[in-house]
Amino acid sequence: MSAIDDIAATRGAAHPQRSPRLYDDPETEDLIGAAGEYAFGTAFGLPVDSSARPHGDGGIDFRVRIAGQPLSIDVKTYQRPYHLLVKVDEMPTCAYLLVLCHFDYGMVSILGWETRGIMSMMPTREFVPGIRSHYRLREQLRPIRQLADLLAMRDV
Repeated sequence: MSAIDDIAATRGAAHPQRSPRLYDDPETEDLIGAAGEYAFGTAFGLPVDSSARPHGDGGIDFRVRIAGQPLSIDVKTYQRPYHLLVKVDEMPTCAYLLVLCHFDYGMVSILGWETRGIMSMMPTREFVPGIRSHYRLREQLRPIRQLADLLAMRDV
């Protein structure tokens, strides 16, 4: 079992009563999310939180400081990443930066990113019944190179 499988299993076991999900199989969703976070953390040298969080992580997967200012990041990973999605009811508590990743047969690609401020102005729609989300097309997201440059300035 890989580190990603371990993280997904730990998280899945911590959530016996689930909220509406994007995938029919909760184990798939936990695995995809863990894979995206692991890939992002590895790419940018950030530690991945492998702890069980029964009430979720508050939309924060990573915390960094840049010029002394805290910056939180939420990684969103999908099998069909046409849009970056942020649930409307999670917008006030979600991370300042949101990153879109693509999960395809165990491989993860980091596609783009956007700020919470911009995402809060995006239109909303129900992509999954009962879950209203702000959305932005992946082609409209900021390039990962910009995020790499920003994260290169983080405090050590």
